[in-house]
Amino acid sequence: MMKKVLWFLQRISVMNAQEVIHRISEQLRLATWNVQYMFGFNTFIRGADSDFSFCTGEKSCFPQFSWKPVERQEVVAIADGKVGLFNGSIMFDLNVNERWRTAPETNKLWPLTFFNSIDCREGNPFGDIRIAWEASRLQYLITLAVYVKQNPETKLKTRLLHIIRTDIISWHNNNPLMQGIHYVSSMECAIRLIALTVTCDLVRSELTNDRETWKALARIVLEHAYFIRRRLSLWSSTGNHTLAEAAGLIYAGALFYEHGDASEWLDTGLRLFTQELDHQIDAQGVGKEQAIQYTVQILEYGVLVERLLKHNAMPVPDALIDALARGIRDVKIVNNMLGTIPPLGDSDSGRALSPYFNELWDYPTKLNNQAVYSNGSLTVMQGQDAMAEFAAVIDHGPLGMQPKYSHGHADALSVTLYRKNHAVLVDPGTYSYTGAPKLRNYFRSTKAHNTAMIDSLDQATSKMLFMWSKPYRCNVLHLESNDKYDSIVAQHDGYNSIGVEHVRQVVLHHRNGLAVFDDFTAVDLAGSTEEHTFNLYWHINGKVEQIENKNYLIPDDKLNISFSETLSPKVITAAKSGYF
Repeated sequence: MMKKVLWFLQRISVMNAQEVIHRISEQLRLATWNVQYMFGFNTFIRGADSDFSFCTGEKSCFPQFSWKPVERQEVVAIADGKVGLFNGSIMFDLNVNERWRTAPETNKLWPLTFFNSIDCREGNPFGDIRIAWEASRLQYLITLAVYVKQNPETKLKTRLLHIIRTDIISWHNNNPLMQGIHYVSSMECAIRLIALTVTCDLVRSELTNDRETWKALARIVLEHAYFIRRRLSLWSSTGNHTLAEAAGLIYAGALFYEHGDASEWLDTGLRLFTQELDHQIDAQGVGKEQAIQYTVQILEYGVLVERLLKHNAMPVPDALIDALARGIRDVKIVNNMLGTIPPLGDSDSGRALSPYFNELWDYPTKLNNQAVYSNGSLTVMQGQDAMAEFAAVIDHGPLGMQPKYSHGHADALSVTLYRKNHAVLVDPGTYSYTGAPKLRNYFRSTKAHNTAMIDSLDQATSKMLFMWSKPYRCNVLHLESNDKYDSIVAQHDGYNSIGVEHVRQVVLHHRNGLAVFDDFTAVDLAGSTEEHTFNLYWHINGKVEQIENKNYLIPDDKLNISFSETLSPKVITAAKSGYF
């Protein structure tokens, strides 16, 4: 109970009066729903059993999306009941009883009760809810549908179509509206809604007269749209969740337009989506959450919305088109220079639709070849001459999006180095959201990044697993590029409260490699003469061998690391770090 009270007090600290009123109204609605649930009243939606043209028509309701070739090996694994989650790091077994409730990492069963009564926060007895959600996004069904479209004569077709049919029906039958963990997050409902409509549209010719599958799909879409509309992530909860939810409403309203609430879903979704995409993608094209993989995800929502509206001859707001264009340009430049999207800030390998969905990367964008790219949040330097295989990234963006800074990491002035798309100096990423609170806090902390930590303090103050306070500010003081080297000097004020300013210079010399210089300057705090200690962290992707005093070798990459005589370097492996 005390933990819930503390969470509530921290959460309310970032709300204004209007939001408090909104939250009270939200709690009253939840209480009403709970009463309806307890007495078995299913009066939430209407018209769910009607025939909709999306379910009965023969014509596709989507444009011909661009897809990467689907790997047969993955399809065969799914056909055998094995779905790889989070890039294959966790397996979801389709053959397990109660599979929609089973926590894949613990094999424990999440409760099937009113969604708002389920304990799913950190320290719960079941597992990391994000892992269980991943499978129930049902995006693996898109993989099967795309494979069937790309390989219409495949001998696997019958098995794959059977999985698509049975899993849609099974999910609906085993996850009644308002019951279980899959209604905790409106975002998850929206992602599932979009995934299922695209899946069924891809193989609609194979589902002709399959009344049971189309009926289950219609029920899921309408129930989810009803739920999303009343559980939108607004006010201080605004972020990538909001855009997913708005996109889900747009899809439900545009595709199931015969429903009495469809126009309201469409209007609300389009207004909110346009407003938030324009707000969350800044003037330079950077996602304000400072989590670039989430930026890719919200841009994919934007492409899905734009393509759907255009295909159905609906107007696309100019603000949506503009925000989409500037955001896609930014992530494509970064991706082209590094060969990958770096895991800066939170990342969970999630996609708006599917890892095979290629519309964003095929989006027409004019790009210029450049050695240095700086967008106000990060600077990418592409090596030249002897360093042509390398690219460095310097993070000098803000902590995240106000007021919670939910998905930001305390990584001011961190440096990562890539060689042929392979990280050498690595940003460790995210690990887990709620399943391991200690590791969650470590991976978002300053010490988990290639930057400096002073007096063992983070650059900002962690309040909860998805909330920071006392955010820092960064400034680029100098940026230079010539035929010999590229250089940036930047500063942050995360330690000004203890009287220290950190200034870092990063130089990518075209022949000699990467050099980093750190300067710690006293900030006048009424004549304070207090001493401070600092630690510099360098996270190496691979083995490190000491070859002599202050000099080390990364044997896999045949790279040397040398430290100043003023430093006392020490190699610490993950096993000895105390976190694993």
